[in-house]
Amino acid sequence: MIKVAFLGAGRMAEAMVRGMIAQQACRPEEIGCMSGSGKTARTLAEATGIHHVPDMRELVTEAATSILAFKPHQLQSMPPSLADWTAGKCIISVLAGIPIHRLFHQFPMAENIIRAMPNTPSAISQGMTGYSWLKAPELSAERIIEQVLVPLGPAIEVEERLIDAVTGISGSGVAFVFEFVRGLRNAGVIQGIPEDKAHTFAIQTLLGAAMLLKQTGQSPEDLIAQVVSKGGTTEAGLTYLNSEGFEELIHGAVAAATHRSQEISGHFQ
Repeated sequence: MIKVAFLGAGRMAEAMVRGMIAQQACRPEEIGCMSGSGKTARTLAEATGIHHVPDMRELVTEAATSILAFKPHQLQSMPPSLADWTAGKCIISVLAGIPIHRLFHQFPMAENIIRAMPNTPSAISQGMTGYSWLKAPELSAERIIEQVLVPLGPAIEVEERLIDAVTGISGSGVAFVFEFVRGLRNAGVIQGIPEDKAHTFAIQTLLGAAMLLKQTGQSPEDLIAQVVSKGGTTEAGLTYLNSEGFEELIHGAVAAATHRSQEISGHFQ
């Protein structure tokens, strides 16, 4: 029996499916998916063992929870009957920029609506998800959070007005981190390190720093102070980063992503 239905089978759907299966929150046979052309859904089903159910009505009427994981602009083309098929059930939306009140307008009979913003490390259960509810959850809806979002990594409830910022810092922020690693790797190559070794140095530096932050509970400022010595190499590098406005660049990138999410939201008011 299908318990969770994915409407859309792109990268975010795949990350969520893999995370749920990895943590044994759902067995593959309890998850179904569909996509517009069917191509991505077939690929996802073949790769993970979940069901490809091309008939939308069949998929969502069997499932207790439907996850909206298609492109945001495709919400407008969903059949009106989808509201009837999902009546009394929980809907989770991972559509960037689509506000809850707009979702409620389209799914007025849903038991509850959750707007969530996970990220791609969810595929290995190392994701970060921010989410908001339409209304205070009952026990059944809280269980859905435990089944669908918690297996992906930490899941934190936030006010809906902050979801756009969550998109900027963790949803899009993953790519910003990848871009930093790319730059660190390439910098090593410029200094003469072979690319494969520079790649390993960059990844492990990031991983080790992140784990140190998490496991010690110390602030970034405290840990920076432990590395920096007066007149040393780290001080020289940080001085250069600060002179080039490194932190301001990060602020600007997060602000740009947040603003774009807000712009998308404005189209669906």
